[in-house]
Amino acid sequence: MSRREFLRVAVAALLLAAAGTGGAYAALPGIIVDSYVIIEDQVLDLRVNASIRAANSTDTDVGDYSSMEDLQVGSLFLSADGTALEVTGVTRQGNDVTIETSTPALSTVIAEAYMPDQTVRFTEANIVPGSLGKGVSLVSSAAAAPAGNTVPGPKWIDTDTNPDIQGSDIVTVNMDYKLSGSKEFSAYGVLTGTISGEVGLKGQLRVSDPVLKGGFKMPAVHIKWVKVWAFIGYPEVSFENGYLHASFDAGEQIDAKLYGTASLGVEVKIPLYEFLATDESGTTSFLVGLYLKLSADGSITLAFEVNEYASLGVWGTVELFWPFIPIDVNAGSSFYYDFAVRPSLSGSIEVKAGPYLGLEGTIAGTKILSTEVGGGLYATAQGTIEAADVLGLDKDVGTYGDLNHWTYDASAEAGGYIEATLSIADIWNTTLLDKKWPFISVSGKGGL
Repeated sequence: MSRREFLRVAVAALLLAAAGTGGAYAALPGIIVDSYVIIEDQVLDLRVNASIRAANSTDTDVGDYSSMEDLQVGSLFLSADGTALEVTGVTRQGNDVTIETSTPALSTVIAEAYMPDQTVRFTEANIVPGSLGKGVSLVSSAAAAPAGNTVPGPKWIDTDTNPDIQGSDIVTVNMDYKLSGSKEFSAYGVLTGTISGEVGLKGQLRVSDPVLKGGFKMPAVHIKWVKVWAFIGYPEVSFENGYLHASFDAGEQIDAKLYGTASLGVEVKIPLYEFLATDESGTTSFLVGLYLKLSADGSITLAFEVNEYASLGVWGTVELFWPFIPIDVNAGSSFYYDFAVRPSLSGSIEVKAGPYLGLEGTIAGTKILSTEVGGGLYATAQGTIEAADVLGLDKDVGTYGDLNHWTYDASAEAGGYIEATLSIADIWNTTLLDKKWPFISVSGKGGL
């Protein structure tokens, strides 16, 4: 078979599942049916790696395929993944060969292409393996249900009543994505601390089977020889226009919480006096110290509960003149969205202050034991404030709701405490004692 081969292809870039065409073309799961592409003679085919032969090979049993050795500036070829490329530069250095490429015009690669009108659906079976992002997991369609977000407003996606996606299945994914980092710092020899932050998105995304309808045919030029007498004639050229028409409909809903948290931990340790005991060799030592310690740990979180629904429909038709010139373009779209959000702010802080007694043991400069016990006064506070209503935007009715009313829930406590910790070789840490005796405790909730 020559390089101008007849290729029956499932158009892999679309990753579709055909589901009926309303005509003579019956749909098969996961493919576009009755489509074909004919590549130009000059295009080298490098797609079948197992059958590639060298340019100077005399082995014809492997078929009529080309190798990388055939490539030179100006060459057109199909790479192993089926991508059309044009060679713009070839650099050889020892055994290394560097090939620079660009994307060629489609008309220089494809002699003929055709996809009959049909309807194709993207389904759960068409999800590319390994394409789910970090923190994203697929949920069985049978388990599709609201994620439990407390934001009212947008309607739940409904494939029974929405005519654009009627009869579609639902692909549901859970989202739990986090991005975090931290930084330690110190100053003046007595102050140490850590500042950290985290941004996250948690919730559920539901997408109805996107539906694609359309067809495609490349424009063509036909040349035939018209005889006038036995050896006299003239070429007759005719052009056949091509076309591309398609429509795409889909619906999706997000029910999620977006949040950002910042945390700060600070500790000030003021030494009062120390005892030191060592062995005769000086390799083993124990240090006992008495010091005052002030620590503060706090965090603040800004969050947005989000509920959003959108449906999208687009369509377009293009008439194509040879080689690939659009001469009549028509397009349109329909779009609906409903978006609602409720913000909230929460925070907490704990402050401790008191005397501590610590013991640290080392061997050859390596810490083998560390323990401290201390106590004093503490104070804690935490609270949350959130909007009582949502603020939303509906494409058809405009904005709705407001953020004029808020609810709060706060509490605070103060008292005495004692705590003790133990660490062995910095690989095992435990809290031996953590006891508090509150003497003031207040709390309250209400609205603003």
